[in-house]
Amino acid sequence: AVNGAIMKAVIGHVNTSGWEPTSFGMIAEVVKASSPKLPSRERIIKHPLTMLEFILGAVYSDDQRCRAMDIFRSVEEMYQHIPQADVGHMLEGSEAEEWAALQRRADALECHLNCVEVLIRRKIELSLSFADLRQGCTNEPMAIRSLWNLFRVLGGK
Repeated sequence: AVNGAIMKAVIGHVNTSGWEPTSFGMIAEVVKASSPKLPSRERIIKHPLTMLEFILGAVYSDDQRCRAMDIFRSVEEMYQHIPQADVGHMLEGSEAEEWAALQRRADALECHLNCVEVLIRRKIELSLSFADLRQGCTNEPMAIRSLWNLFRVLGGK
């Protein structure tokens, strides 16, 4: 119950004040203070399933439009604190199934982080959010638009 209240308070604050790159710094601090490496009693978010839902919910929220490049460092820091996949063996029933689905999304986040890191390293300025990157995996028109934008930017260099 406390975990849910904290998550709602943080996300509620962000929704009220607007999603900005600094919001992700705050969310990353909550994630860092909930690291699985800390003793359970010291963590803000104690349950691994809740932690993973919190991270993925913030990064891939449909209403946040921050450029992935602008929030890369904060998201990368959050990713470093994702509970290990083997935690799933401690869960049962629907929680175990939900954990497996969230782990697949965490794997996709790793791919998206790698993609954004390449864009940053190559100084390719694209205004894609992490939600856009996720949608591009299943929405062909979105993926095509993103590729055209990439080609347009590369053509201008």
